[in-house]
Amino acid sequence: MDYFLALVMNGLLSGSVYALVGMAFVVVYRASTVLNFSLGEWVSLGAKATGVSVQVLGLPILPAVAAAIGAVIALAIAFNRIVIRKLIGRPVVCRHGDIGAGCVDARRIRIGANRSAVCHSDPV
Repeated sequence: MDYFLALVMNGLLSGSVYALVGMAFVVVYRASTVLNFSLGEWVSLGAKATGVSVQVLGLPILPAVAAAIGAVIALAIAFNRIVIRKLIGRPVVCRHGDIGAGCVDARRIRIGANRSAVCHSDPV
């Protein structure tokens, strides 16, 4: 019974995260008519910041979540001012700065998870 309750809670929490990401896609698209493909990277950045706050800094979970939310909001505002505002009104081909940011975030998170990893350039 305990295992079943753990599975139910895990499903509810995972589903709520997917629902929030889906709502974020809708809100961003309706506001700017730009499909932001880096939303998954922003979610994983928040999860990584929460994990670092708990594991490295030793914060309890609620202050760690609050710190991660604050850090991701600050990074999102900076990203909006530095990258996104310059892409508004540009042709569709030029509006993929969010994908590039997503690649950078994914690379940084992958290397941060494995400190012995060596950074090689992608063969793209």
